[in-house]
Amino acid sequence: MTITNYLTKSNKCDHRCNFAYSSHSKIFVSYLVRGKVKYTFDRKKGGHSQEVTVLAYLGKNLLASGSSDSSIKVWDVFFERLKFTFNQTNGGHFQYITALVALENDLLASASGDFTIKIWNVKSGILRNTFHQANGGHFATVYSLAYLGNNLFASGSQGECLFFD
Repeated sequence: MTITNYLTKSNKCDHRCNFAYSSHSKIFVSYLVRGKVKYTFDRKKGGHSQEVTVLAYLGKNLLASGSSDSSIKVWDVFFERLKFTFNQTNGGHFQYITALVALENDLLASASGDFTIKIWNVKSGILRNTFHQANGGHFATVYSLAYLGNNLFASGSQGECLFFD
């Protein structure tokens, strides 16, 4: 197995976990101290059908994953289950997911190869907003997102950086 990236975050229930993902559409959650895999989120548990491209820790025992299958999954790592899937059927992206970032008030921002940024409520599972070309968004793939605090975030795409509140 080739690990392509990892995310480390303190977690009250799991002490200190290492969230790792591979190119095999699986997410592995393991203890850093013991170095062993605790559990895996995969297709059998409602996981992604293609490569996992990005992870974001959302707090409150929630982990978000984005994939080249154009979906976003929100996982409850304490109960080891899928909480929400954001995809085309509920207003989601139609291209691969490039970035995820946790915002305040149970919100998640996602970016995609479809030139859009979407804001999701991870408590209710509802799409809150979409930023696209017509309302001041990007004209190309959005590659990065950063939360700046005070309900402000930035996004990057081919030579430009935009700020949203």
